[in-house]
Parts: sequence; C-alpha cells; structure tokens
Amino acid sequence: MLKQVVPTAHGVDERIDWSAVEEIWGTRFPADYVAFMETYGAGQLSGEVGIVLPVPRPDAYSDGSDLRQETANARGTWEMLGGRAALDVDPDSILAWGVTSGADIYCWLTTGDDPDLWPVLVCGRHTNPYLQVHPFGMTEFLRRLLTDEEFQEETISVVLPVEPSFVNWRDRQRRWEAGLNPSTWGPGNSSRLGAAAGPVASDHRLGTLVSRPSAHPGDQLCPRRSRHVGAARPLPALRQPLSRLGRFLRITSLTR
Repeated sequence: MLKQVVPTAHGVDERIDWSAVEEIWGTRFPADYVAFMETYGAGQLSGEVGIVLPVPRPDAYSDGSDLRQETANARGTWEMLGGRAALDVDPDSILAWGVTSGADIYCWLTTGDDPDLWPVLVCGRHTNPYLQVHPFGMTEFLRRLLTDEEFQEETISVVLPVEPSFVNWRDRQRRWEAGLNPSTWGPGNSSRLGAAAGPVASDHRLGTLVSRPSAHPGDQLCPRRSRHVGAARPLPALRQPLSRLGRFLRITSLTR
C-alpha cells in the first residue's frame, strides 16, 4: 500500500463530488485515484511528481490546470513521438493524472469498462523508452517509482530523493507565502520546482506541476539529472528505444 511508503501527515481530503466529476468526464475513475484524493489530495510526491485534480479549483489552480490540460499535453506528446506508429493506441483513451518536473506525463489508458484495470501510460521526456505501458494502476506505479531505483531509471526523467514525501497544494502554498522551501520547510523558496521553466512550469500558489510540451522530442530544454554525472544525457534516436517496447508492453491489445 502507498501509505506504507509515503507519509500521510501533509495530505488533505479534497472532498470531491465524484458524481459530478463522473458526469463531466463520462466515466468512473479508478478506486485508487479516488482514495488518493481522499487521503493525500492534489500536490507533490517527493518534490518532483505532481498529482493533479480531476477538475480545476479556482482557489488552487490560477491557470485552470487539471487532468484536462495535462491530458491534452499527453496526447500531443504521444503524437509528437510518432503517434500510432510508435504506440498503437486510440489517443482518446489517454487520460493524464500526473506530471513530473522533468516533463514526463503519467496517464491511464482507458481501454476497458473497469477503471481499476486501466494500465498506466508513461509519456516520458528522457525515459527509456519514451512511451511505456505498465499493466497496473496508479498507486502501484507510484509505489514502484518511489521504492525501486531501477524502475525510476526507466520511468522518470529526474532524480528522486531517497525518502518519499508528499505535500498537499495547500501546505505548499502556506510554505511559499512564509518564505520557506515548499518541499523541505527549509529557508528560501527557490526549490527546483519553483525555478522550473521551459517545458514544465510550477505554479507557486498550487505547487503542482504544469507541463508545457516542447517543440521537438529531441531538444534539451529539460535535461535529465543523472545520478552519476551532472551533464544532460543525450536523447537516443526515437526508433532505438521504441524497439524495446516489448519489455514494457505486457498487454496484448490496447486498441478499442
């Protein structure tokens, strides 16, 4: 369970009207996402992974960012990386739920009637490969992301701290207004996320990431911070990592 990995002390129940949300989206949401919003709410995991609300809240999102905006970004990224030639899925089945400071977008593939069986799609920036499908849900994906270093190397474009943490957007806002680092409570509010620019921008009032798709998948606007060297890792040719999709695609058909 994610609670055994990530402390809940700074989580807040978002008190979402799920009936209204389901009417807006025309679908139920996975039970683990619903539970996450009730336990943690929207905010940031380990200072690098933003989990977004299903619908915008004017008091939290100054620019209206939510699943809808990140979903549009994810579908644009999928198309930019080759579309069906790279990963044969219906773009309408891509539904985003999170985004990282490295411009990776985490999504569901809504390929069936049971949301609890939706696999996770990674639209990565410096992941290997860029497009990945994992046959488990959001919280299992996050558990592995936060605890498995090898899994991190493959699925996120930034380095995560050793100790997992979560800060709800309200708490991050209070820390920012007090002149504290929103992620650590330390002095100064110039954290990596607060200074992010280019493909990923951080809204300081919210503390949740807003991804900005870049012009080309090969640019270096958001370099990966290597665990071993400080220089950006150059992006390989697109066809090379996509040839290794078989390692990640463990479901037989993703098309409707």
